[in-house]
Parts: sequence; structure tokens; C-alpha cells
Amino acid sequence: MGNSCGDLSRYSDSPCKIYQCVESIVGLASDSDSPTDTWIIKFLPGTAYEKEPIDQGFMKIFLSARNLEAEDDYLMQLGGLEYEVKIYRDIIRPLLDHKICPNFVKYLGSATDCSYGDISGFLGTSVPQANLDRNIYYMRRGLSDRPSITDPVVPRDIKKIFYKKGENYLYRQARSYLYDFLITEPAGPSPHRTFYDYVASGPRIPELFKMYFQIVVACYALSLSKTSHNDLHAENIFLENYADSQGGNLINYVVNDVYFPLNIKYICRLYDFDRAYSVVVGKNFQLNNWLFIRQSQENKFYPSKDIMKISGWMTFAFKDNPEALKMVRDTVTDGGAHWEELYEMWVVKQNFNLQGKGPPNARTALGPDFYAQFPGPERMLENLAGQMRDLGLFEAPGPVGMEDTYMLSKGMLEDGHLNLSTVEADRNQFKAEKE
Repeated sequence: MGNSCGDLSRYSDSPCKIYQCVESIVGLASDSDSPTDTWIIKFLPGTAYEKEPIDQGFMKIFLSARNLEAEDDYLMQLGGLEYEVKIYRDIIRPLLDHKICPNFVKYLGSATDCSYGDISGFLGTSVPQANLDRNIYYMRRGLSDRPSITDPVVPRDIKKIFYKKGENYLYRQARSYLYDFLITEPAGPSPHRTFYDYVASGPRIPELFKMYFQIVVACYALSLSKTSHNDLHAENIFLENYADSQGGNLINYVVNDVYFPLNIKYICRLYDFDRAYSVVVGKNFQLNNWLFIRQSQENKFYPSKDIMKISGWMTFAFKDNPEALKMVRDTVTDGGAHWEELYEMWVVKQNFNLQGKGPPNARTALGPDFYAQFPGPERMLENLAGQMRDLGLFEAPGPVGMEDTYMLSKGMLEDGHLNLSTVEADRNQFKAEKE
């Protein structure tokens, strides 16, 4: 079996059968009401993906929309999950494959309309079937405090959940449902799982600048792709220990022909795109709901929205840290213009999404008039880089390994679409100049 999994591309026509190359799973508990179940899957020894050995994947499972009636409220959330697959596959994956921006979690694969038997195939012999039935119930009902699929099932709880009068049909239907899943790379090892964890640990300013720079570059790459993450906060940014191809810690960003070599401990990776909007992909059905619109999560594209969202969170988190506040202020404003209004909105009112007066349902999401007061993402990146240059946080130019170099420019992404000829030409020219 190990040898037959030496090329996972053989499952491109039948991705539901990829469980045949999975050795074991570890479930992840969640306090979210997202109608999903999440697992870390461990592949069989000898498994390879695109000619590279692969050990693990992060798997998100959800019901297929084909199961449900048109009026089912659950369809809206499923629409967001299906949209997330498209964002990872069509927007994020090319940015990673063509070494344009490294600061995202990588899409590995997805499947639609898998049978109950396909999903149960991932369990192997170590996870009882009852665990899957229990977690499908949680998914279908959109219940929070979902247990890990590898947590034991208590018999009295199964009886309470599945055989309560009026709900037995949910248990029976589990075997007739169809299921979709998304597989991405799991987060690598790090003493801080997310940017939130890192901030809570009391970060040092030089390191914080370098993380903020990575996040701003990622947001700029998204903006050139005509895409808004829409839900960018510190818990949607993984941190991984970083090592370059030579065993050091150098990463080379080249943005619009300007060279930014950084020595970093951690690499930031953005994830969780079910509330995103992309002009290229089209409307995200889930975002038609006012619950999302009032969080400034709309089917509208504002290039600087993601940087402003994470910067607002950072301003609140670092309200007692003058150095960090100055870093954010001098990034998102030109010369501090409108900073007092931002600080009042973000820190005093703790409002990151709405404009106008009155209760939330009487106000509107932040729109073009708000964003027009501030620089665009390219200028914000320049502002941040200028501060870092003054602090000596970029490395001196030296020998460059192309495997550690990521090149991003406006010419590479025309109206959100990747121009591969420009990508190749820019990389070849840069390589020739450095040799």
C-alpha cells in the first residue's frame, strides 16, 4: 500500500478514495459552531505528493450541499465552506506554487460528494464508528463545543443525542448523506501556535515588526489578487518555526523590484477563508447574511481592508505599548493623519467594522469613504518597510538562494489573474542580476 501511495495525483479523479493512503487520524475538538469536523491525518509511510514525501495533512469535513433542501439555513454556511475551497485552490495555491508569497497555508486537495463509507474509511480500526456518528450529528446541527472524533463516546450520551424523540432521523440519515472535504498542510511546529498566542506571550518589538511585515505582504498579495480575507484576526494566522534551504533563517522578499531580506524565527501563515470575497471567484453566498455584513464581511472588495482589520486588533492589543502603537500608526496612516479617530474607534469603542450611529443593526459596514482616508496596501507596505529600514531590521544584500526568494509585483497579477509569463521573466531577470 505504501508504494501505491507514492504519487497522490493518482487520486485526482477519485479524491474521496484518498483514505486508502491514510494510516491514522487525530481529531481536533472545537468550541466553534462552524458545521465542520477537523482532523490531522497521518499518511502511510512512502506517501508522496508532487514528488515530495508527505507525512500529514489538515482535513476539514462538512456535509455536501447536495443533501439539503433549498430553504435549509445550513446551506448558507456550507456555501462559505465551498467558497473556501475555491479560494485555497484558485487564489492561494498559485501564490505559493510560483513563490510569489509564502505566508499562507497550502491547499493540498479537496473532494465533493463522498459517501459515508469513504469518510469512515479514514477511521481505520482505531476510531469507533460511533465517534463519527456523534460528530456528524454535531456538524448537522451546527453545535459548538464539538468533541474530537478521537475522544471516547460515552454510551449514555449517544442514547441522549441520537435517540431523543424526534431526532432519531438525524442519526439514520448520516449514512445517506454525502460529504465534502478540504485538505491543507497542517501548521508546522512552533512554541506559539498562532499570532494571538505569540502576542499573549509578550513579544519583542524587533520580532513583532518582522511578523507584521509578513502579514502586510500577504495582505498586499491578496489585494493584487482582488481578494479580501474578510476575517483576518490574530487567531487566523499560524506561526511556524522557519529555516531556509541552507539551515539558516533568511527569507528574501522582492516586492515591486525592492529587495527586503529578513532574518526570521517564525513564518506567518494566513488561513481560514470561508468568509473571504474574491472578485475573480465571484460572490460568497454566505456573506449575504447581515450577521456577516455587520462584521464588515461583504461581497465587496476594498484593497486595504485586511491590513486595517489586523492593525485594529493590534492597536487594541498593544494599547499600553507605545512602540507597537507607533509601528501601527506609522504604517496605516501617512504622518498620523486620522490616527485619533482610528484609536478612538479601535480602542475606546472597540469597533472594527461599522460606521454610523445607533445600534449595530442601524449602522453600515465600513465602506469606501472610510478606506479613502488612508493609504492603500502598497503605500502601507512602504510605510512599514521604511520604519524597519530605519531600525536596521533588514539584512545586508548578499548571495541569494532562489529557493528562499519570493517575488511579488503588480505586473504579476493583472485584474486579479496571475500572469505566469511575467512571473517567470521577473524571476529569471532577478536571478541573472544576482549571479
